[in-house]
Amino acid sequence: MPAQALYRKWRPQLWEEVVGQEHVVQTLRNALRGDRVAHAYLFAGPRGCGKTTTARLVAKALNCLHPDSAQRPDNTCTHCVAVNEGRFLDLIEIDGASNNGVENIRELRDKINFAPNEGIYKVYVIDECFRYEDLVTLADGSKVPIGKLVEEKLQVEVLSYNEVTRRIEPRAVVRWMRKTPALPTVRITFDNNRVVVCTMNHKFYTPQGMRYASELDVGQFVYANYERITQHQWEVVAGAAIGDGHLALTDSQMRARLRITQGVDQKSYLDYKVSLLGDLVQSTPRFQLSPKSFSTKGTFWVSTLSRPQIAELHRELYDEGGRKRISRQYLDRITPLGLALWYLDDGSLVTQDYQYKRKKDGGVAHYPTTRSLLSMYGFSVEESRLVMDWLGEKWGIEGGVSATAKGPVIWFTLDGTERLHELIAPYVPPEMSYKLLPAYCDRFCPLADDEQIGGLGVSIVKDIEWVEPPEYVYNIEVADNHNYFVRDILVANCHMLSVGAFNALLKTLEEPPAHAIFILATTESYKIPATVSSRCQRFEFRRIPVTETVARLRALCEQEGLAVEEAADEHDRLVETVQPLAEPGPEVKAERVMLSLEPAAADAEDGPPTRDVVEGRGEFRGEAWIAERVGGHHRSEVHPGRERRERRKRGPALEFGARPFALVGQQMVIQPDGIEAGRFSGQTGVAQRRPVGALDPVGRAKSHATIVRPCPILL
Repeated sequence: MPAQALYRKWRPQLWEEVVGQEHVVQTLRNALRGDRVAHAYLFAGPRGCGKTTTARLVAKALNCLHPDSAQRPDNTCTHCVAVNEGRFLDLIEIDGASNNGVENIRELRDKINFAPNEGIYKVYVIDECFRYEDLVTLADGSKVPIGKLVEEKLQVEVLSYNEVTRRIEPRAVVRWMRKTPALPTVRITFDNNRVVVCTMNHKFYTPQGMRYASELDVGQFVYANYERITQHQWEVVAGAAIGDGHLALTDSQMRARLRITQGVDQKSYLDYKVSLLGDLVQSTPRFQLSPKSFSTKGTFWVSTLSRPQIAELHRELYDEGGRKRISRQYLDRITPLGLALWYLDDGSLVTQDYQYKRKKDGGVAHYPTTRSLLSMYGFSVEESRLVMDWLGEKWGIEGGVSATAKGPVIWFTLDGTERLHELIAPYVPPEMSYKLLPAYCDRFCPLADDEQIGGLGVSIVKDIEWVEPPEYVYNIEVADNHNYFVRDILVANCHMLSVGAFNALLKTLEEPPAHAIFILATTESYKIPATVSSRCQRFEFRRIPVTETVARLRALCEQEGLAVEEAADEHDRLVETVQPLAEPGPEVKAERVMLSLEPAAADAEDGPPTRDVVEGRGEFRGEAWIAERVGGHHRSEVHPGRERRERRKRGPALEFGARPFALVGQQMVIQPDGIEAGRFSGQTGVAQRRPVGALDPVGRAKSHATIVRPCPILL
């Protein structure tokens, strides 16, 4: 099993574990404790600040079974545990990538009136893009860079997957999007060296459902549109593999092939399997005579080409030790053709003579019965019973399981044998008809592969790495299916709800059922229509301060037993020391500078400045005054006593660090009187606004000093 990502393992599960959002947590806890829960919330704020985590905590607290509302969530009741494990039916997390159309919201409105399945409330959490050169597959099979498609707003159709019909079909592009990346970017390498670069929250289709790019693991399967085998070939491989066949992974562990071995006497049966596999077969059957072979006459064997889809079957059929195992998931993939091949490999038709001694004359009456058996040698009794239950539920085949010296055996009743043979007779060739009842021996119907591609192919994640974001990222919205192929990998389209979807959601937000709670989480609240946001209780999440982030990471590393790299230690020491006045401070060039200005408890030691100004490039907003250098030129001023004011205008490029500093203990203070005290020019910096002097009657400071120091941050 791949290791779980640390951010998923250590996601806060209690209110006390949430970092940096005390104002949000306290307000929500008071509302929950006083039973003053709003019907809809809007969580707005920058990425990675805990919006989705807080939404899950709200869902847990609303449905927690602890008798004391102040102790909810307790993280121990059945509902809390179900939320933690992702199986709580009344927490519905809706991603805009696959549910951004009017029809999706209408479906939500239809279902919302039903009572909660197991909890008290139903909580709906309604929670991005590719670089220019990533290729999108058009309807005619050609490929075009997504950047070109968006920049020129090409009126084209792209290939898209219909989850209802399970077919790949052309669909029109109805919306084009280009934006500056607001989230970290990852480069994902798949087998055959296909590479996709996208933002961390873009969604990929996998056999386990849609997953964010940041949630993918190395070795995980994703759906794709290349090297697909036909539906017919897939059925043959699935049935033959559970019988006499064997699936073997290639050296890369990302592809697998099927190998079939039959005795000399069953060469014609092997030829039949070869004909079913068609062009998937690598070569003609080969003869071998080995002392270790199960046949003294020799055997014939054949192998298929390696394909990622066969590797997906291998993962379902084999455990980590290489032993075949049977699961309900794999059984549900078996079709009548696959069942026929399984029975021809491991099944038999036996006739038993049941004798009855008559009491009247002492004679013996013979009652011969013919029924089928299916050998389950190598499997456990529990797995055999699972197979028998599946046969009864899906196909109406009756029987039972017996334990023998060699292993479990499935036996079928007379009616069960009839039903089994009726189901598989069209797929049993004449040379194998001795395993059928006489009434079904002449029903063989030779099959021809219709070459219809069955569903999707699969690819495997080979490597994942974080990379510098490009200048712009691109995305499109596809009609109806809301997905498309990038470098042949199936991805979801634009994650924002469409305007029509927002309008459809509005009615539900105005008059929601008493048992339903909506939580909208977004990093771009300005895109949400005012008619929707006005129906929600809004919470502004702030960026988590660097000091709290560093402290949290240190504690996490200690609990995980992780050692901090030397380079990180060197950089951390910048927080604790300042160069002497005669020497310039440490200089680290970077394209992105982040500042966090916060009130501080302690007073500055030097005299209070009448006005403190921080000059730099960036964007200053919020109570904590956050600045992020992302490119363009700005001049931002910070005024004491105006923490919620935002001012931004065009101006010349100004490097933070051009201001003079004066040494105050182990920190630096910006002095407006021009005292020369060194230079700060680093990758990151933290500035704290400290009240100085007496407070006015309402508790506000008349003046402030701004303390500035270097500090690392994880971008």
